[in-house]
Amino acid sequence: AVRIARVSDMPFGAVLCDLDGVLRLWDPDIMPRLEGAHGVPEGTLAAAAFAPACLMPAITGTITDEEWRADIAGQLTLTHGAATAQALVAGWTAIPGRVDEAVRAG
Repeated sequence: AVRIARVSDMPFGAVLCDLDGVLRLWDPDIMPRLEGAHGVPEGTLAAAAFAPACLMPAITGTITDEEWRADIAGQLTLTHGAATAQALVAGWTAIPGRVDEAVRAG
C-alpha cells in the first residue's frame, strides 16, 4: 500500500516550490507583443503586474490570481483605458507557458 505523507508527519513545516521561471517558462516576447498590438509602451504590463504593491498580495496568498489580474487591469485602466487594460490582461492570461522538461525530470 502507498502511504501519502502529511506535512505534519515530516521534519519540516513547509515546502517551497519555485514554479514560474524555473519549472514553468514563459515566452519573453509575450508582453512586448501584446503591448505593441495595443499601442502601449513596452514594459507597461510588467510594470503594473510586478509592482510590489500589486504583486506581493498575490504571491503571499492574500489575494487570488483572479484578484491580482483584476488589480493589474485596474492599474492599467488608469493610464490606458478599460478596453486596452482588459485586452492586455486577457491576452497575457491566455498564454499558458510551458514546462521545462529538464527541470521536471530532475
